[in-house]
Amino acid sequence: MKLHGASPWHLGEFYGFTYSRQRESPRHKAVPSFMPNKALQFVQLVRSSKREKRLGTVILFVTSRCNAFCQTCFYHEELNQPGDMTFAQIEKVSRTMPPITDLWLSGGEPTLRRDVPEIIDLFVEQNGVDRVIIPTNGLIKSRVCEIVDRALEGNPKIHLYLNIALDGYGETHDQIRGVPGNWQKALDCIEALYPLKEKYAARFRLNVNTVVCAENYGQIEMLSEFMWENFRLDGQYFNIVRGETLVGDQIKQVPPEVLPAMYSHVSRLTKRYGDRMFEDDDASRRFVKNVAYVGAITTHYRTQHANFQQSTAWPFPCTAGETTAVIDYNGDVRACELREKFATLADYDYDFDALWSAHEREVELHAIDGGKACWCTHVCFIHDSMRHSRRAMLFDVPKNFLTRESW
Repeated sequence: MKLHGASPWHLGEFYGFTYSRQRESPRHKAVPSFMPNKALQFVQLVRSSKREKRLGTVILFVTSRCNAFCQTCFYHEELNQPGDMTFAQIEKVSRTMPPITDLWLSGGEPTLRRDVPEIIDLFVEQNGVDRVIIPTNGLIKSRVCEIVDRALEGNPKIHLYLNIALDGYGETHDQIRGVPGNWQKALDCIEALYPLKEKYAARFRLNVNTVVCAENYGQIEMLSEFMWENFRLDGQYFNIVRGETLVGDQIKQVPPEVLPAMYSHVSRLTKRYGDRMFEDDDASRRFVKNVAYVGAITTHYRTQHANFQQSTAWPFPCTAGETTAVIDYNGDVRACELREKFATLADYDYDFDALWSAHEREVELHAIDGGKACWCTHVCFIHDSMRHSRRAMLFDVPKNFLTRESW
């Protein structure tokens, strides 16, 4: 089960600002203490928006095994294949990889791999990972709870973002996912995670991801309100179906005319989740966090919307293959989940640094050309590219916060 919305999620309290590993210099601390809270926090936000353009996010497909048959899956041809990398091979990849901040564990269904907690430990110890993001279908709640608990218990400095897939209300979700009873099992999994939310507080974010497609676009408001009213979530995020799906293009036939109202609704919903997530902060801090959080999510949605029917330039360069790397279950490496592999780790004896320094990556970066050669709505890469653009963080994000209901 490759989740299309593996998504927003690792907001790191508002997209990495609060949990950034960047350290303040003494000069940064010299802001006069009498400055109003909002102004002070905005100054800090401006300074934190400058990011070095280097590898920081790795999407690691820990297995090709899957226990679902999702109609929206763009990874279906790679599922349930032999050849998952061994733990020893992954250990060497980690050991030869530079420090990173964000580790996504994908699949297949990542919770089906038995040594996921040990893999997390590896990357925290050897690469200094701050945030771990795991998408799951929630079919095996005991396994999901075990992974979350072990990861957070054993690594007290990390934050973990769990994204449970819900692609429709009731039977619609089961039909899209190809698993009878998936809806109820996913809801049961969410409730089973509540004790871990109590135990780990803000270090554990529990989200729902929804892939918008031809089978569910009419249920988005009903589904989102049901989840808001009945479950203790930190967020719900919506992503347009993409790629070559299991059932072909019919699942992608979402009427364009329904999108403005949908995006207006989910942007208002994001503001409500932001208010809930930051309710313990004082008013000024809550405002600044919501500008960053809601503005970033709305920037994602606007970029998706603009690229739904035709290629439209993003308001920032794509940094796929520069700040992000995708490692498939078998060691193939791609700049983006929607591009072909440009190298294979086996050819470099699983030495990631050697592969990342190779000529093949330079060729791939030239081919991507900052996104000019691509056309996609992939939120993971929209997000990472956005947060490496100071213009986007200082102009587009605040603007989209203010205009979130206008589509």
